[in-house]
Amino acid sequence: MMFRAEEWGLRERGSNPCLGIAKNPRNHVARFLDAREAEWPEAVAAIWLLALTGCRRSEVLDLRWRDIGKNAISLRLHDLRHTAASQAVMAGENLPLVGKLLGHRRHRTTAGYAHLADAHLVEAAEKSEPPSRRR
Repeated sequence: MMFRAEEWGLRERGSNPCLGIAKNPRNHVARFLDAREAEWPEAVAAIWLLALTGCRRSEVLDLRWRDIGKNAISLRLHDLRHTAASQAVMAGENLPLVGKLLGHRRHRTTAGYAHLADAHLVEAAEKSEPPSRRR
């Protein structure tokens, strides 16, 4: 910040009080949610459920076993997985990446989850048409 202030003329050149202070030697570590699973299994499970389903925080935190079952929330949660996969593919992500996000082992499984909206299909078709046929 002080360097930028000098660069922009907000401080006199060479007046940076931080000059000469050594950077923190700590290595930056990639942090993953799985690393905290042993400490806080319920919290990690709730976060994964939020990340993979698109549910609201309150829906996940208030979820009870009685809410899960035939024609209950389990159908809705699974539908959200399909929605998440579809949105990712339509945003340009490839099937192997989406499959990894969903925890699929086979790309064919992921392909069954990725439903494309009609507007997206029309847009793709128009891109592949010869320029003379485009509207």
